[in-house]
Amino acid sequence: MKNLFSYMRDLPVFGAAAVVLALLCFGFASHARAAQNLCSTPYETITTLRPPVFGIPPVWDARYAPAGTMVALVSGVPREDGSIMAAGIRYKDDAGQPDEIVLVALNRRGRALVEVAHKAKPYEQPVKMIAHKGQYIVISTIGNGESRPRQARIAWYSMSGRYLRDRLVGEAGFDYKAMAIKEKPDGAGLLAVFEAVSRDGRDYSHAVVMQLDGNGRTMWERSYETGFSNRLRDLSYMGDGTYVAVGESRMEDGRHAGWIVQIAADGTLQWQQVYPRGAGASLYSAVRPSAQLDDRRGFLVSGRTDPLDGGGAAAWVMALDESGTPQWQRFIRSAGYGFAESWIRTHQDGRISLAVNARAQSGVPGARDHIRMLSFAPQALLLTDEAYYAGIGARAGDILSGRNDARVAVAGLVDDRDLRAARAEEQPVRVVGLLPERDSALAPHEEDEIAMAQNPVDEGWILYATPLDPYDDPCAGYAP
Repeated sequence: MKNLFSYMRDLPVFGAAAVVLALLCFGFASHARAAQNLCSTPYETITTLRPPVFGIPPVWDARYAPAGTMVALVSGVPREDGSIMAAGIRYKDDAGQPDEIVLVALNRRGRALVEVAHKAKPYEQPVKMIAHKGQYIVISTIGNGESRPRQARIAWYSMSGRYLRDRLVGEAGFDYKAMAIKEKPDGAGLLAVFEAVSRDGRDYSHAVVMQLDGNGRTMWERSYETGFSNRLRDLSYMGDGTYVAVGESRMEDGRHAGWIVQIAADGTLQWQQVYPRGAGASLYSAVRPSAQLDDRRGFLVSGRTDPLDGGGAAAWVMALDESGTPQWQRFIRSAGYGFAESWIRTHQDGRISLAVNARAQSGVPGARDHIRMLSFAPQALLLTDEAYYAGIGARAGDILSGRNDARVAVAGLVDDRDLRAARAEEQPVRVVGLLPERDSALAPHEEDEIAMAQNPVDEGWILYATPLDPYDDPCAGYAP
């Protein structure tokens, strides 16, 4: 018995039509297979990035360090006029002794629209800055010498940078380290995260989360002790009244593993889970999926893992369902670099952005500390890879969302001002990308290392990165 194609082929009128129909069917089948390959999400992939390409121009960037000072900016808040209000520390000498807490608003021309300095507490190190009900809040760690425990400090400032009040947080027998601070989603208070490190000689620490009202009064406080050292670095609201907090916990074999806890609105622990990876792992950031992907529920986290085969640490991105079960994970490596602190966020079109500090491994020619910004499709396919730095090297302290969903880094630089001044006297400056060309018998990395050793001067840096291009998801509406 003939099939339909054989029958049509025998007919003079329909012979050609049969061939066309067969090709169309083959084409549809090929398209379906391609869509399945493109739109499916493999559970795990390991990606080795190409060497970083430096010189990508940002929308704008601005350095900050008044003459004769060392400044490190660590966090910030976007302002309505497009400038960035940043918080940092000004050092009084090359020994790195904190002198003043600096609040400075920088615009795209590098101009300081607001510039206020306040005397720092002993060994104070700011960690995070947020805006809350018309005020800025900065959380930091302060030291009180060997005989007295460290404490965390929460300080309130006006929109013009004027100091308003502060509150110290600590506990007898523990050193307190500030880790994070967030505004509650309803705006009715704050959530602060600390690490409490034992002072009794044990190698032990545990996480503490505290809810404060807008004036800094404690509403509740919870300690999360598991029997092993742990810390939480970030927390994110899940939209259902609960929070997910991420960090790391030590395991019985001594390794560190990624650690996730879900807590209720009153801080009650709902569940916790460890995620061992490689020779060790830590988590730094958590976020809900974008509005477009809310039907997926769950959350995304980012961190780092130390590979069993040695080499630089890999960046780690993982998606989990609401019960903490991994749905997919990505490991990203780069030859000559180890990845450290990271920040994850989502965009309204479903894409995922990852910003991570890439730290150059010693002895690798041309390698330098920089900020790596990656983007992924909603299906976790790597789309873009950008590298940013200035001076001799850059390290982000915080990543913000600017206008039009732009990615903004608040960072510190190892400064090259003396190196640039010397070159300007010896030769004309020819600009290629972001930095002048080098004419030297030394390799660029060797020259930078000498300058770094001789001129350990830090600058603050605001980087307004290039926005992501418009994205039309080819898998929108695809159903496997």
